[in-house]
Amino acid sequence: MKSSTKSSIRNILVSVLLLSSSAFFGWVFWSELNRTVENVGGVVVGEIVEIRGQAQRRYNQQSRWGSLNGSEEVYNLDAIRTSSNSGAVIVLKNIDESGNELLDEISLGPDTYIILDLSGKTRNINFVGGNISASGSNGLTVSAEGTLVTFNQGSVNLNRKEGEQTSVTVTEGEATVKTREGSTVVGTDAVLHINETSGVETREQVALTAKTPKSNDLLLTYNEQRQVDFSWELFADWQKPILEVSSNSSFNESEAQVFRMEAASQARLTLPPGLWYWRVVDTLRDESGPINVFSIDMERKANPISPAENLVIPFRGDAPAVSLQWNRAWFADSYTLEMSRTASFAETPVIREVSGSSILIENLSSGTWWWRITPEYQRGILENPPTVTPRSFVLEQRVGHERITLVNPADNATISALDVREGVPFRWENQEGLVSYRLKVASSRSMSDVLAETDGPENWKTLLPAPEPETYYWQVEGVAADGLPVPASDIRSFIVRPLSGSVELVDPSPGETREIEPYSSHTFLWRSEVPGTARFQLDRISDEDTGERTRIIESLVNGESFTAPLPGEGLYSWRIQILDKNSRTLVQSTEGAFTLRSEFSPPVLSSPKPGSSVSLIGSSALTLSWNPAPGADAYRVVLKAPDGTVISRDDRTVGLIRDFTLGSSGGIGSYTVELSSIRDNPPAGASKVSSTASYRFNVSDFVQYSAAVLQSPANGTAIPALNALRNGITLNWNQDPPLGRYTVELSNDRVTRLYQTTEPTLTLDALEEGNYRWVVKSRDSFGQEAPDSESARFTVSELPTPSRPVVTSPASGEDIDMTGRRNLVFTWQPVDGADFYDIALYVEGSGSPILRKTGITGTRYALNNLRILDVGNFILSIRARSEYEDVGVTRSSPRLRVPFSLSVNIADTAPTILTDELQYAE
Repeated sequence: MKSSTKSSIRNILVSVLLLSSSAFFGWVFWSELNRTVENVGGVVVGEIVEIRGQAQRRYNQQSRWGSLNGSEEVYNLDAIRTSSNSGAVIVLKNIDESGNELLDEISLGPDTYIILDLSGKTRNINFVGGNISASGSNGLTVSAEGTLVTFNQGSVNLNRKEGEQTSVTVTEGEATVKTREGSTVVGTDAVLHINETSGVETREQVALTAKTPKSNDLLLTYNEQRQVDFSWELFADWQKPILEVSSNSSFNESEAQVFRMEAASQARLTLPPGLWYWRVVDTLRDESGPINVFSIDMERKANPISPAENLVIPFRGDAPAVSLQWNRAWFADSYTLEMSRTASFAETPVIREVSGSSILIENLSSGTWWWRITPEYQRGILENPPTVTPRSFVLEQRVGHERITLVNPADNATISALDVREGVPFRWENQEGLVSYRLKVASSRSMSDVLAETDGPENWKTLLPAPEPETYYWQVEGVAADGLPVPASDIRSFIVRPLSGSVELVDPSPGETREIEPYSSHTFLWRSEVPGTARFQLDRISDEDTGERTRIIESLVNGESFTAPLPGEGLYSWRIQILDKNSRTLVQSTEGAFTLRSEFSPPVLSSPKPGSSVSLIGSSALTLSWNPAPGADAYRVVLKAPDGTVISRDDRTVGLIRDFTLGSSGGIGSYTVELSSIRDNPPAGASKVSSTASYRFNVSDFVQYSAAVLQSPANGTAIPALNALRNGITLNWNQDPPLGRYTVELSNDRVTRLYQTTEPTLTLDALEEGNYRWVVKSRDSFGQEAPDSESARFTVSELPTPSRPVVTSPASGEDIDMTGRRNLVFTWQPVDGADFYDIALYVEGSGSPILRKTGITGTRYALNNLRILDVGNFILSIRARSEYEDVGVTRSSPRLRVPFSLSVNIADTAPTILTDELQYAE
């Protein structure tokens, strides 16, 4: 091989290698640049509790910034920044050596940039620039270009212009500042400036220190306004200090709402909810103190919801558990529930700390209970201590059984015989503890002559099919499971009303044969003795020998006349039915017959009108309609294009309308329609087909629309059920041009639903699990339709169901020696995704549990009440349960049944009976 050839091959290989490397590293760079903004393996160090304006976060080892919306966790090594006129409040969490949780609050001002580094021995905030306020515990530091600020249980404000100067102000306690020049302790009476270029420190005496409200305080109120107390400590010799409060940091009255008042060290203002800035200024010297920010929000009272006030909860046997519910206070972190037997709450035997807005209370004794809810706050400050409104309910234990209450028929009710042809429906209230009822129907109030009776556990029965018109009496007796007597119900009566009356046909009368001009309006007349809605029926008799007929008109009429156009020649009959309010026939007339005769002619085109112009925009469908021809059973229709060619024809169409599609053969021009009438049984010597009539019309516009294009969800998309329930499912499509009127057809295996919208998007809420298919139909404002879109399918997946728990104690078949034990402990392994566990304990062979506990949050339950147990065989039943409270859905695992037995060791010999002296000696 020549050397030049070898050199060329080497050059090609090197070029390919370089291109491949460039492509690979370019792909790596593109992937990193466009990676989804998400945390990967970060440690949670706190939470963002408030966002004002716009704030962003960049996770560790990622290049993209994502927006923050508040109430989000923050992770170690997160970078957080705010934009202009924006701010954020972060609460950092730390565990001290004693295991106590410590909270440090960090507030970021506008155009501020920090990086959190809290995982090592030192807990540090890298302060890049802007303004930061922090209230921290020992061990929290803030670093900025050679400056390290250590908190000594104080509150510190730092302001930095990167590369120029860092300023440290202490608003509470003190802080230690370390620079290249050494350590300096800063108190509340001075501000320390550090030049980042030279490292020179400058201490400046502060004019004043703000006390209340503190920076980033959250003030809460139940009213539309709230009183705010301002206080400060003045160090400078100001002659006329002025308090300024503004709705933005500029304190410019043309841009914000601003309040000003003269005060020496404290003041009070009434302000509406919102974000507020405040400072104290000396107008004579044109000096001002630091700017502080706080917010006011309206809080919702945690008022009780259920049980209703003074609700009586009856029960027999053991008292039921009572569910207490109240309104959630928007800013509360938890609630304190107090329950007492008196309205004064002198004693509170039940006190619970609750995180949610409801709780289930068990084992309450009978009688009146009072309860109240107090919201608890970690950050929010209420204007006044909340006024707690107590509410009461009564647990009423009942003995014996109450009288059975009848429901239907009502006493002295009048019933039409038409309504009870299948029997009279009886119903009464179901009563707890009753196992059987006996219904009696008699013809007298003494109930001595019983016409019908029946027994059963149901609280309803149907008796007396097609009863005779008269007065009836009925009563219900009951049998209780406990054998105690049950008072019988009251005796009620009802009356069955007979049917009566008739309907007379007046014009045309029954049996009359008439010759009436076809297609003229004729008024049919009748007289009815029974009030009600009339149903008018007109039939055409096609075969007089067999009586075969076709219904051509049926209409509901209020009154005793109906005007209708008469059809073609032939034999016809009509009748009237009088209906009740449930559309059932009360009475009907006899049948009236008449005959029509006419001349046979072609129909007249009615639409499009002959000689008119039509516009086909968005559809290629052309609709033709014509007036009926006397005696015609069907019609022949031929449509011709402007050049005379036949576009389409129908040699037999029944009805007065026909749609044709012009398609590619259509266009602008003059079209011809040829119409003929057809009759199936012409008179002797007459023609079966009439003459042909020709009509012309013009098509002035011809435009077709394209079908909508489905975009999302794409065909075959699987959507998690929780996402569908929480956020809904949004259908999106595109159509060029947009038509503005859309019908979305959504179907699953059971039902099809139609949704109307004017935008190319539709959000569906709370779709259940299953497979769905959707199609978009569209039309313009004139009603012209575009072709249907292609169909797409998506699936709403099933909500995850927790797996069956694994019981660790007792083991299946285990015999447990209960000698000397004070309790019986059940334990099980945790189940992924489970919120609660429900257990029940059965004696083997029994269907009723001796113990049932629901809503257990841990993986252990100790049974301390051993009096309910005995030696023998038992079954432990357990299941796991997941609660999706925000969507109101519960998922439970299959139940696990674990058999085990209990035993007690009994000594072989009886113990020695000791004397009083010896037993103590022993």
